[in-house]
Amino acid sequence: MVSEKPIKENSTVGKTIVKAKNIGSLTRFVLDAWDNAYNGTPGVFQKYFTPDFKMTGPETKMVSQEPDGSLRGKPSIQSYHDMNHGDAQAWGKVVSECVWSLEADNTVVRIMRWTSSKPRGSYAGLENIPKDRVVTINGVFIDKLRNGKIYDMFWAYDTMSFLVDIAGGDMKAAGKALGKMGEMMEAVKKAQAEGKTMPMP
Repeated sequence: MVSEKPIKENSTVGKTIVKAKNIGSLTRFVLDAWDNAYNGTPGVFQKYFTPDFKMTGPETKMVSQEPDGSLRGKPSIQSYHDMNHGDAQAWGKVVSECVWSLEADNTVVRIMRWTSSKPRGSYAGLENIPKDRVVTINGVFIDKLRNGKIYDMFWAYDTMSFLVDIAGGDMKAAGKALGKMGEMMEAVKKAQAEGKTMPMP
């Protein structure tokens, strides 16, 4: 469940810091799209995404009702919003950065980095996380555009290393946390099948 506590103002989730050098207009468009998706900006789907948009990644395959494991259309943006808010609310501060990008053939490949600190006590079943713990997760994203809008996105996070870092190097605890995340995703899949989602602000 998402905490009711707000993310502190010095976080940058929903407002990505660009560290990549000489980024182009497509990268800026893509970053704006996903920042607005995270923020739940009204009209975000119509402005940035095609009606047949789909996204695929390890997490989508755990909750998807589709044979290829993708999430599709406007509900996929809702799911992105829900999953990322659920993660971010576990931390007092989260800094989002684009550290590298490449544009070619209406495709943007980018490496993203999120640095989380000031834990609120637990994450994916990992309890009593030290208050001074700072952890980083990296992800690779591939966004494809058609007629000026995103029609396909693939992502993959370094989730296992993230959990190992949260657990302070305890591999067994990290493995259990991965299993706990699986349980959480099953709950999300069930909720989606029943037409239930967390409301966008």
